[in-house]
Amino acid sequence: MPSKDGNRQRNTVCRTVCQYSRDPVPAGDMGKLLEVAEDFRKVKDYVYARYGGIGSLSKISPGYTVQNEMTGSGLRERLGMPSVYFYLAMFEALGDIRGQWSRTRARVGQLAGQNGNFTPEEKRGGWKKKEAPAEGEPAPAGAEEKPKKAAAKKPAAKKTTKKTAPKTAAEKKTTTKTAAKKSTAKKTTAAKKAE
Repeated sequence: MPSKDGNRQRNTVCRTVCQYSRDPVPAGDMGKLLEVAEDFRKVKDYVYARYGGIGSLSKISPGYTVQNEMTGSGLRERLGMPSVYFYLAMFEALGDIRGQWSRTRARVGQLAGQNGNFTPEEKRGGWKKKEAPAEGEPAPAGAEEKPKKAAAKKPAAKKTTKKTAPKTAAEKKTTTKTAAKKSTAKKTTAAKKAE
């Protein structure tokens, strides 16, 4: 079904609902169910439209910010929808949005890993810090240095000896392996610094 602007196609999701009662649902009850389903769709569409973009990424994580904004919007009162269904629709839509962003992030990471133009640090998602401007160049806006506050000295903590149970042979081996790895890492770091 084309949308209002006629340029995009709107995807429709259809679900099969099974009825397990002996008798068919009366027409009046079925009308109420269809009305709740339509309101459910409207709430989800509203959440997708308003919170589906990258600007709302920080709001969707626990969802309570969105819940407060949705409560204040008055949409539930306009639809005359029970709060149980309203919040259920809202949190279902937020879950879908989170899932879509997770898939997008994973795909971007996969493609960045395959790109030969990125440095290994960029492939992992790290970005280089901006270097300070050279002498004579103006500093970027908002980069004024703030005076550092003198750190308050804390009293030295007393060292206490901790009595522990004797180690088993397996724990001693693990400790020895860990110490050997740390020693090797220190030697490698020292060798790199010497170069």
